[in-house]
Amino acid sequence: WLGTEDGLFRLEGDRFHHFGEEDGLPSSQIEANGLAAGRHHGLWVCTNRGVVFWNGHRFLRPSALGTKGLDDRTGVALAQGGAILSDARGKARYLSLDGEPFRRLDGLPWRSRLDAGLTAGTYDAKRDRLLLCLGQELWMRQGGIWVHRDLAAPLGQEVQALWADGEGRIWLRTPERLARLAS
Repeated sequence: WLGTEDGLFRLEGDRFHHFGEEDGLPSSQIEANGLAAGRHHGLWVCTNRGVVFWNGHRFLRPSALGTKGLDDRTGVALAQGGAILSDARGKARYLSLDGEPFRRLDGLPWRSRLDAGLTAGTYDAKRDRLLLCLGQELWMRQGGIWVHRDLAAPLGQEVQALWADGEGRIWLRTPERLARLAS
């Protein structure tokens, strides 16, 4: 899969198949870091006009996954499969993995809008650990507890991508470097 300002593309053999608004995307403008393949199936797609989930056959709005009252105009796709959305009032945040119904996320000091500050995220299924970067801060949730780590000193720049490898090491990408966090 490849997201561009002209839609979504999937490699099929030696050709790319194009998906656009005519196929159910809210917009053809795919956001940076706006794609997240599910752990088992599906694909989350964040556009400049909303978030959808590709179930292998069609694009579904989050309300089609059984959760009502979410604001699907803005969201964050998580590397390693998932998405985070706000409720309609912007007061609570909800997480879905692999197109499952959304469940509420509590305890993180969110800003007023979901996309104001959240720069990268990933879900480490092996350790059942959610990792989110807000600028130069890393927040990890494991076992229902949020732990904070300031990244300003080691990195000095906003994190743009985040990944947990098979051994549990955390990798971060900034505009100028790739770094692995010490345990």
